[in-house]
Amino acid sequence: MDMELNILSHISLLEACRRKNCDALIVLSSTRQLYGKPQYFPVDERHPLDPPDVNAINKLSSEYYHLQYYRNYGIRTVILRLTNTYGPRQLIKNAKQGFLGWKSSSRFHLCGFVEAMLKS
Repeated sequence: MDMELNILSHISLLEACRRKNCDALIVLSSTRQLYGKPQYFPVDERHPLDPPDVNAINKLSSEYYHLQYYRNYGIRTVILRLTNTYGPRQLIKNAKQGFLGWKSSSRFHLCGFVEAMLKS
């Protein structure tokens, strides 16, 4: 079921764009989790990928499907690997609602990312 929700939904979207709207631009919200435990700071896009859990594996798989659909069919995707995001109802100090920090005090409110995505 996990794969159906997290990977097959991306494939369905990509297939719909391939069949009906090849000019679409998809904005994919991914995660810095793909890098796993940092080997150096600051972590950049050259950092080795080492997904530590199923969520990160799903995100990485989705990114690769989007990349293949661009290469094979020209379906454009902008991938944003978000880090330290929080939303209006998230209790930042509640460990069950996510991890903020990563040796950084930088936190980014979700609204800023949404604005950036809309401008993509």
